[in-house]
Amino acid sequence: EAQVRAFVFNKEGLNEALHRSIQGVVADKVLAHDYSKLSVGKLIESADKKSLQGVLSGDATLFAVIEKDVLTKELAGIKKSLIGTVMNTHPEIVESKIYVRPPWMMSLPDNPERIHIIEQIDE
Repeated sequence: EAQVRAFVFNKEGLNEALHRSIQGVVADKVLAHDYSKLSVGKLIESADKKSLQGVLSGDATLFAVIEKDVLTKELAGIKKSLIGTVMNTHPEIVESKIYVRPPWMMSLPDNPERIHIIEQIDE
C-alpha cells in the first residue's frame, strides 16, 4: 500500500506567475518556450489544505503573446502609410514586415479575416 501525491500546474497559471516575476514587461501576457527547465520547490500547504505556495526556479525564455484578433481588427482597412503608427502601439512586437497583395493596393483589406499574421520566434 502506498500513498502518492502529484502536483500538476496548468500552463496558463504558470505563465501568469512568470509574468509577475519579471520587471519591465511590455506585454500583457507571456509564454515560456520550454517548461522543462523550470522546477517548483519548497511547497507549503495552506492551513485549510486548499492551496499551495512554492518557489519557481530555473531558466526560461519568455515570449510576448500577441493578440492576433485585436491586431487584425486594428489593421483592417488602414492605409499602408499608417501601418507603422498601429504597430508602434504594440511594444511587444519587436519587428514586423507587411506584405500587401496586389502591390498597388493603397490600404489593407477591410475584412480582418483577410489579414494573416505569422509569428516568428528567434531565440
